Amino acid sequence: MNPEQPFYLLDDGTQPMPPLLYPMLNKCLALPLLPEWAGCLWENGRESSLITLLDEGEGQSYAAWRVLLVLEDWLEVVQMGLGVKQIEL
Repeated sequence: MNPEQPFYLLDDGTQPMPPLLYPMLNKCLALPLLPEWAGCLWENGRESSLITLLDEGEGQSYAAWRVLLVLEDWLEVVQMGLGVKQIEL
């Protein structure tokens, strides 16, 4: 994985978000992230267009997601989550 390049996730639709989101974000971003924040990161990452749906799973039954690794934008997502108490330290 390269922190300067987006990464991609596959989702089979059996969970609220792809289970590898947190481990991959945590590995790529130079931000302190907690596993409990995964839901907030997923929601707000999608709202901020840092996580985008590429394919809805037609044919293979797996949706494909692209995750952009823009440090400043993810920092904003974390700060916003802390500010509105969606996430806590």
